Amino acid sequence: MHFKLPSLLPVAVVVAGSRLCYAALYQQLSDLPDIEFDFIVAGGGTAGAVLANRLSEVSRFQVLLIEAGPLDRGVLNIEVPYFALRLMGSPYDWNYTTVPQPGLNGRTLPYPRGRVLGGK
Repeated sequence: MHFKLPSLLPVAVVVAGSRLCYAALYQQLSDLPDIEFDFIVAGGGTAGAVLANRLSEVSRFQVLLIEAGPLDRGVLNIEVPYFALRLMGSPYDWNYTTVPQPGLNGRTLPYPRGRVLGGK
């Protein structure tokens, strides 16, 4: 059986188009479209992002991934791996500290955790 390329092209576009997903970034809850979601994944760290991605591979699922942190586009301290320590105490850090440590004379230590899409 022989097929001409022009006759297969519309089918390929339809199949490829049905496998694509729609993704958008919203900074305000009021900007979200008024639709129902099958899954809401809280936390866009490494596990949450992978879980949301896997769920979104099923085309009939509507998946919402939420992250508490601010938008991080163009923030050099996030983009350069060893600059991460500069983010301690910033809006991109959860600002956690440890409990007082007996071996450190009761002092606490900063425990930096990323508050952005992608987490730590």
